[in-house]
Amino acid sequence: MLNLSNEKFKVAMYIRLSREDGDKQESESIGNQRLIIKRYLKENNLNFIDEYVDDGVSGTTFDRKDFNRLIQDIENKRINMVVTKDLSRLGRDYIKTGHYLENYFPEKNVRYVAILDGIDTYLDSVNNDITPFKAIMNDMYAKDISKKIRSVFKEKQKNGQFLGSIPPYGYQLSKEEKGKLVVDEYSAEVVRTIFEMYAEGHGSIEIMNYLNKRKIETPSQYHRTKGKVAKEWNQITILSMLKNQVYIGNIVQNKKSKISYKSKKIRNNPKEKWIMVENTHQAIIDKKLFDSVKLILEGRDTARFTKHEYLFKGLLKCHHCGRNLQIVLKSSEKKKIKNPYINCVGHEKRGRHPISMNYWEFEKNMIQIIKSICKIYLNDAVFEETYKRYMLDYSEILKGYNIQLLKMQERMQEINLLQDKMYFDKLKGIIQEDDFIRYSTNFSKEKCEIDNKIKEIEQKSEIMKVKREEKIDDEEIKKVVTDFFEMKKIDKMLLYKLINKIEIDTEKNIYIYFNFNHLNIISDNLEIKGGMIEYEKIKF
Repeated sequence: MLNLSNEKFKVAMYIRLSREDGDKQESESIGNQRLIIKRYLKENNLNFIDEYVDDGVSGTTFDRKDFNRLIQDIENKRINMVVTKDLSRLGRDYIKTGHYLENYFPEKNVRYVAILDGIDTYLDSVNNDITPFKAIMNDMYAKDISKKIRSVFKEKQKNGQFLGSIPPYGYQLSKEEKGKLVVDEYSAEVVRTIFEMYAEGHGSIEIMNYLNKRKIETPSQYHRTKGKVAKEWNQITILSMLKNQVYIGNIVQNKKSKISYKSKKIRNNPKEKWIMVENTHQAIIDKKLFDSVKLILEGRDTARFTKHEYLFKGLLKCHHCGRNLQIVLKSSEKKKIKNPYINCVGHEKRGRHPISMNYWEFEKNMIQIIKSICKIYLNDAVFEETYKRYMLDYSEILKGYNIQLLKMQERMQEINLLQDKMYFDKLKGIIQEDDFIRYSTNFSKEKCEIDNKIKEIEQKSEIMKVKREEKIDDEEIKKVVTDFFEMKKIDKMLLYKLINKIEIDTEKNIYIYFNFNHLNIISDNLEIKGGMIEYEKIKF
């Protein structure tokens, strides 16, 4: 305990006001706290050194500008007494508050006084003994306030109010209605340009260069945001905009949240916790254009950025592990020129066999393959023959499935009879208990395997039946196929309309999955090896 007269104490007046306190209680105001502390200092003839004020800072954090200055002055022995209006002004995190009261202040010989709570570490008082409980109550109050604020925010989000301080690029905050977004015509025109260019096949790099070349201000420059300002457009900003539903009139919020009311760390919320409200404001982009862009984005691999927008980038998958194949630049042994190669990156770690294929050769051959398939589809006679053969194959496969199912069902009945006989043999003492358990276990295991196989075959049969009866919009597919077949320079958007994915295996066999079943029928009747068609099944 300190052994000093009041005149020898070098006093720091600490005042803190959080936004919640400021909005709700006049008694917590800066002026009110200052008045109470000054009166206390005067009545006790204490030596005032300095005032430390943190305005608008939550008590759940101790990373405060003036509190840090106070601690520094304690370290420099400029201060040896701290006075607050009450304990909650020091802090509302009971663990950290306890650290300063129980450890830091005593170790530094600092006297602490919370006037209205009757806490004075210089005196032997009952109030000092219940300080930990007061700290816990203050912490619980902060937690309760935090819950109520989050509840209010979520309710506003569910009502479609935009709660951010900076509106999305293309919009501004309404002056008449709080939380309402209104179109900002200048930046909205830039947004339209970005979407239209991407839909026309221009990649994010091309759009980025286009905007930077014309010295169009970035979103942070345009909104004059505080802190770090991006001076040039980048791919991440453009791709984020292309995915943002705000441009079709929807607001998606609650994507992120704080780990706890005490922490500043932010975590991403799972999609099921996102709050999405439709038609909250005027759209900049029509739904059709947004969906077209979405289709292209889903087909591309946007996780890694390269300096070139490859035509088939994002459509390529590993046939073995299902992961996106990457296009990596490699130097050839004879030449120093780097060429793009299709690779399954990280295959070594996953125990997979490597896939390596020259991209330019693949692209050239793949365009010819797709055009060949389109040619077959547009030739009614050839397609009709292919379709009949395909349906015949389906019928044969279905027959095979039915035969397998019949055999498995017969085996299941046989096992049931054997189990019944074995049970009676055990009762008669013909077989021992151990043998019965061993046989029974083996039969049960076999029944389980048969049951799983039956379910698998039944599922495959249903898929076959659905494919046989699947209806296709002939007009839509004919238009897409005709446009692609006649096109001199391939349009990326049209390519993604045609193809869902392309798989490549270690033998360089190609598996094309079209978005239209009729094109899949033709593809199924072709052998594509090493990026080239082997015309074994279909002759032109």
